[in-house]
Parts: sequence; C-alpha cells; structure tokens
Amino acid sequence: MRKHIICRAMVLYTNGRMKYTYIQKYTCDMALGTVISLDLGELHLASRHLDPALFNLTSLRNLNLAFSDFNEALLPASGFERLTDMIHLNLSYTYFRGQIPIGIASLKNLVTLDLSRNYDLYFGRPNFQAFMANMSNLKNLYLDELDLSSSGSTWSSVLADSVPQLQVLSLSWCSISGSIHPSFSRLHSLTMINLGYNSELILNLPAKFLSSFLSYLP
Repeated sequence: MRKHIICRAMVLYTNGRMKYTYIQKYTCDMALGTVISLDLGELHLASRHLDPALFNLTSLRNLNLAFSDFNEALLPASGFERLTDMIHLNLSYTYFRGQIPIGIASLKNLVTLDLSRNYDLYFGRPNFQAFMANMSNLKNLYLDELDLSSSGSTWSSVLADSVPQLQVLSLSWCSISGSIHPSFSRLHSLTMINLGYNSELILNLPAKFLSSFLSYLP
C-alpha cells in the first residue's frame, strides 16, 4: 500500500523571486518517491515568472497556486503538457496574462480547472472550442472574468459536446452572449452554475431544467 506524507518547509526567496526548491506544502507518494500534490494556494506569494523547474514534477496530480502574484507574467508556452497526471489545476487570482497555453488543453485527466479572476488571460490558439475538446473528464470549471466574447453563443453547445460530466460551472463576467443552446440541457450532472454579470446573455433554459438541479443562476 502506498503511503502519503505531507511535508512543510520554508519558501526560499532570492532577489525577490520565488524558488520552488523549498515548498510550503506538498504531498509525496512514498512508494514512488515522487511529489503528487503542490499546494501554495492563498499564501500570497510573489514571483516574476513561473519557474520551468515546476514542470519537472511530472507526477503532479494537484497544483494550486491561487492568490500568488505573478505580476502579469505570461504563462509558459510549453511545459504544462508534461504534467499528464494532473487532475486539479488552480491558477485563480494569479495575475497571469496572455494566451492560455495549448499544454493545458492536453491535460486529458483534468477534473478541476480554475483559471478565474485572471482578466488578461484569453483563449487564442487553441480557441475555446478546441481547448475544451480534450476535457471529457472535467467536472469543475471556473473561468470567471476571462473574456469569452469571441466564442459568441457557441460556448453552451461546446460545453454540452465536450464535458458531459460537468458538475460545477462558473462563467461570471465572461462577456458570453446570445441564447443558450438546447443541447446544454444534456448536462444532467450539473449542480451549480454561475452565469452572473453577462449582460448580453439570454437565459432561455426550460424552467424544469433550472429548478431541478441548479443551485445558483443569477
């Protein structure tokens, strides 16, 4: 039987840049001797870039950098594709900017993806439809404040076609618009949805669909 241990240490700073050599919280698989979880969330750390050494932790299943200030740095164009075991990825409130890298789209085992509150991030190549095409295992999706206006009204059909197991969806302040496609009703596992502050969105889902299993829909 594999045993896990949670280790704690100090985070090392050099010239104002965060180093990942000494981790605040990480979980190790003692049988394999690998790091499977790295949780730096809500420690309010600061760095000028995401250290490429992070992508050497190829057994990572959980990565949480929420509320770390990366000072409007670009997300690395390559590296995420190496984290093929990733299940939970939380980059919310990290102040990254630029195009969301294609490497994240290749993480087919993702169950939770949180890129919320990074209003300077956007889907380029791949676009939103191509990005979601590989996310069939996704259950929790948080993209609040990302600009999805380029997807028009197709966002709902994209999700219906790509993420059939979706349980939690949060797309507030995303500039989504138009009518919600009827195929969206196929997401029978959906229990929470937040579509608030999208002024051009037409909420045209059947009342039975809304009342039966959605806990929040402004």
